[in-house]
Amino acid sequence: MNPLEAELAELRGRVSRLEAQLAALSRPDKKSVPPMPVRSLDEAVPAASAGEAPPVIPLATPTRRPPPQPALGDKLRNVPSTVWIAGAGAVIFLIGAIYGLTVSIERGWISPAVRVTTGLLTGVMAGAVAMRLLFAGRRELGLTLLAVGVGTWTFALYFGAKSAHLFPLGLGFTGAAVATLLAGALAARIRSDGAMAVALATGLAAPLAFSSGTGSLAGLLTYFVALSAAQLAAHYATGTGGDWKISRVLGLAGIWLVSLAASPAARLGEPAWATAAAALLAAVGLTLAWLPRHPEEPEAPAVSSVVVLLAAAFTLWMVWNRARWDRELFAVVPVALAAVSLGLMAGARTCGTRK
Repeated sequence: MNPLEAELAELRGRVSRLEAQLAALSRPDKKSVPPMPVRSLDEAVPAASAGEAPPVIPLATPTRRPPPQPALGDKLRNVPSTVWIAGAGAVIFLIGAIYGLTVSIERGWISPAVRVTTGLLTGVMAGAVAMRLLFAGRRELGLTLLAVGVGTWTFALYFGAKSAHLFPLGLGFTGAAVATLLAGALAARIRSDGAMAVALATGLAAPLAFSSGTGSLAGLLTYFVALSAAQLAAHYATGTGGDWKISRVLGLAGIWLVSLAASPAARLGEPAWATAAAALLAAVGLTLAWLPRHPEEPEAPAVSSVVVLLAAAFTLWMVWNRARWDRELFAVVPVALAAVSLGLMAGARTCGTRK
């Protein structure tokens, strides 16, 4: 028999054995056996002839990929129209109230004491109604009335202290700080980004509105440390706020914008105090940016850290320059800020408590 005929006979034998195996597997009285994956004819026949069980090939577990994050434009388009209408309504009301008070002042229709009292009562009533609406779940209208109430209250205090001289500026600033504290507490209670933004906006405007010109940069930075620490405490007390946008921008960038704007013109005060307050404000800002050991992942912590570090460096340089300290020693400041930033980033990565 030549080699070709021998090879052909071998192939016929293999086909016969495969047909016999197929017939045995298709019988109803036999237990069904999962089909054996055949890679080639030579690999399948020896296993079948020896009576071995077909190999089991484990299926690969599909990996779950996180859903893609929507872009900023998509986030803005997904904001309900009622939110935009509510914000526009609050701005229009405040403009109308300010215009009405201005006209009444110019024409002498009502006395300053009546105007201030009316403004304060309007602010309290709007705030009370806003609180009821917010607790009832009607957030759009509630936030509108909250902004109206806090704004009217603060403007009435400003007019009574600055224009009518009915009470000192310190009392007006204290009243605005109370409004900031109440709005912040309400934001923490209902877990609302909008309410926190109203509180921070009032807190940022208060020192500018009630400034007497005798305050110092050190005192302003200390006030901002307290304001930023209160926002940070609200995040940790409620376990939420990592995805808040407006209030986090105000807390991370707005505070430093006001600080940088006030640094050149404000009285410096004690340079060591101003330096310590600016460094502490930077540490609180970096903690707010990363939220270490917080159950939520904050948005854009690296970008927020860059903003805080740059603003802190510029503020500290202004303090350092105005204090006429050795400029060569200022290199210690950015090194210290970088070390604090690295420590917070390492803690945020290794805390292991985020979900």
